[in-house]
Amino acid sequence: MSDRLARERAEEQARQEALLRKRSKVLQRSLPRPPAASIEILRQTLIKGGESRSRSTFVPPTSLEQADELINEELLRLLEHDNAKYPLDEKTQKDKKKGSKRQANGTPSVPEIEDFDEDELKEANSMLEEEVQYLRVAMGHESESLEDFVKAHDACQEDLMFFPNNNSYGLASVAGNSDKIAALQYEFEIVKKRMDDEAKKASRLEQKIKLLTQGYQVRAGKLWSQVQDTFKQMDTSATELECFQELQKQEQMAASYRIRNLTEEVNKQKALERTLQSRYGDLLTSYKRIQEQLEEHKRQLMIQEEMEAQKRAQEEEKWKHRSVRRQRKKKKRRKLKRKQERWIGLLMKKRQEANKSMRIRWMLTTLMLMVMNS
Repeated sequence: MSDRLARERAEEQARQEALLRKRSKVLQRSLPRPPAASIEILRQTLIKGGESRSRSTFVPPTSLEQADELINEELLRLLEHDNAKYPLDEKTQKDKKKGSKRQANGTPSVPEIEDFDEDELKEANSMLEEEVQYLRVAMGHESESLEDFVKAHDACQEDLMFFPNNNSYGLASVAGNSDKIAALQYEFEIVKKRMDDEAKKASRLEQKIKLLTQGYQVRAGKLWSQVQDTFKQMDTSATELECFQELQKQEQMAASYRIRNLTEEVNKQKALERTLQSRYGDLLTSYKRIQEQLEEHKRQLMIQEEMEAQKRAQEEEKWKHRSVRRQRKKKKRRKLKRKQERWIGLLMKKRQEANKSMRIRWMLTTLMLMVMNS
């Protein structure tokens, strides 16, 4: 599949190259073409030459005049064919489109020219080169460069001008001032009219663009502030980037010094770590030894505590027996005390009763004495 496509592309490229070789040298080399004024002058020259020959029947044209006329006719057909088939500007493009429509209706628009073989074209090219060299030598232009010919061509092209009074093209160097002024005024009017048309077209396009892009314009106006903020942030970021790059350079310059210092610090830390590890090993051994001693001491303490607990238990049992005895004695004492209190209460009551009887007796005795004395 790919081989077939490559072969088709190669065949198409070869066909296009063959068609390009059959075109004129102007199209092959993309050279500037003669303006429309030159074609019009050439056409008018051929028309005037034909009219003059038809009028003058007594003087036949020379072979040089006939050759010149044939060359001009061939040149005119070639220019008209190239301008119609390969137009230059938009106007000719439109004319070409209209011509294609007319051609579709049956009216040809591109002038037909004779088709030659490549061998014939090569032979004609060699003959033209020989003639050009002969003419350059004959006219004394063999020492002139290509730039001189280009300048002469540009000067001739600038000398062409359209004269509206005569309704034809002519040379500005042989025209009068009034004709030049009229030609320039006519050209100015054409340019002004074209400028007005372009301005109207531009205004219509502006209105259409405004109608189509008004929403985008409003959104662009809203986003413009964000864009400005973004650009400010970009500037700030660029400044920060430059600062960080400078800091990076400084850090890279100071990196060797810092690496050396860090290496020394690492070595010191390694030595300190070794010392601390050895010390840690010694302390760990001491810790294990002390731990064993503590375990032994704990076992002894546990044994002593068990013995003391047994002693305390025995003493507590003794104290319990003693407390029971004391409680019993206390109960007995309380009972005796209660009995004593009861006896004392009874004695007090009896004493009070005795005191009352003594008072009564004393009072009776006193009364009796008083009665007896009275």
